[in-house]
Amino acid sequence: MGKVILIIIGLLIAMLGVIMVFDARLLTKKFFGFGDQNEASAGFKIIGFFVAIIGGLIIFFNIWYKVYKLFDNLLFYSNNKCMGRSCACPKASIILNN
Repeated sequence: MGKVILIIIGLLIAMLGVIMVFDARLLTKKFFGFGDQNEASAGFKIIGFFVAIIGGLIIFFNIWYKVYKLFDNLLFYSNNKCMGRSCACPKASIILNN
C-alpha cells in the first residue's frame, strides 16, 4: 500500500512539473506583476523541469525496487531448486503475498 501511495505522489509531482513547463507564461502573468516576464517564465520552466525529473525518479525507483525484489526472490528459488507454490523456503511468502 505504501508503494502505491508513493507512486501516486510521484505522479502528482511529475504532473506539477509538466504543468509548470507548459504553462509557464500563464503562471507568470497570474502570479507576478512585473514587466520582465521572460526571465520569470524561463525560471518556471527550469524549476518545472527539475520537479518533473524528481517525480519521475520517485516513480522509477518505486517500480524498480519492486522488480528488483521479484528477480532477487526468483534467483533465490532457482539457486535452491525450490520452484512452485508447495515450497517450504522462508522467502516463499514474499513472492506469493506481494
